[in-house]
Amino acid sequence: RKLALVESLAQRVSRDSPAKVAGPLLRLHGFELSESSESPSQKSNSDVATLTATRDKADRLERQSQVLSTVAHRVETALQRGVTRMESATTRLSRVLELS
Repeated sequence: RKLALVESLAQRVSRDSPAKVAGPLLRLHGFELSESSESPSQKSNSDVATLTATRDKADRLERQSQVLSTVAHRVETALQRGVTRMESATTRLSRVLELS
């Protein structure tokens, strides 16, 4: 649920103020925006803050993906056990039907 909330928040922010989303992403990938009126030291500090925030978000998303992967593996294992039980029950029932 947290991942869905993060995704919806990201979509809303990008829809409401795309310049605030696009600017840091462009700077992160090495593009300079000419419309910035900040001094070089302020720009450097904001770039570092943006990069740090982006790395933190990436780390959180990585941890969430690991958790979701673990959950998916557990669900898959549980489903496989259920299928195996159902197959054995079906086999037993077919034997009973053959004998009767």
